[in-house]
Amino acid sequence: MLTTFLAAASMTGWIGTYTTSNGVSTGSSGIYAFQWDTQHGVMSGIHPAGATTNPSFLALHPSGRFLYAVNEDAPSSGTDHITAFAIGDAGSSEGLRAIGTVVSQGLAPCHLSIDASGK
Repeated sequence: MLTTFLAAASMTGWIGTYTTSNGVSTGSSGIYAFQWDTQHGVMSGIHPAGATTNPSFLALHPSGRFLYAVNEDAPSSGTDHITAFAIGDAGSSEGLRAIGTVVSQGLAPCHLSIDASGK
């Protein structure tokens, strides 16, 4: 039996960045997208993809259609949040569209996970 594995030559990655530090803007817009060349190990095309505050941790839905961010907002708003984004054209500066936000039910969340069924 012959098994063939085909790997994507390029894939999209996501980077969450702090937008404020001690109440001062860092100049970041939040979430950035990039392309990863899996054959050569090269990252390129880093660009803003979604504006949100202090997205310190990101998780991709198993379908690849949604991205979730932990927002460390407590210093400015008094509470932290989780924001869901629909993934559009990752190559554009508006590749992510916020579709919902919930309170994290605790301060300083640092992780979130999504199981294989998407929950």
